[in-house]
Amino acid sequence: MSGESGPAVYVDFGHSPDAFEKTLAAVRRITPGRVRMLFGADGDRDTTKRFDMGRTAALGSDILIITDHHPRHENPDDIRAELLTGARAAVSATEILEISPPERAIVEAISRVGDGDAILWAGPGHQDYRDIRGARVPYSA
Repeated sequence: MSGESGPAVYVDFGHSPDAFEKTLAAVRRITPGRVRMLFGADGDRDTTKRFDMGRTAALGSDILIITDHHPRHENPDDIRAELLTGARAAVSATEILEISPPERAIVEAISRVGDGDAILWAGPGHQDYRDIRGARVPYSA
């Protein structure tokens, strides 16, 4: 957290629609300003939850930034497209952005934050790498 009125930044390892819903609700309860959410989805994992992840994230945030996480052997553009489909289906007032790579997405999220606002960066947790085509690429959120 930054200052008494400055923006708060939360990093969470949760990566399911249910985790997003609960974490966003908790962040919303303690955030007097706007909530920005930043996330991507894992490749080579359960693709059936991507639509709901995007939808839930859009419903719970004021600004949603969809980026990359661990694409593994999948095309990250395809993963983001599935998340965006769910987010846009939410028909919310949320501003939805697609920004890759995650380093650029984080800079954008920070550039849009003000006093009393919060950023929720969901997914990376404690990890210091991204899995891209079988290689562990060093990464620091």
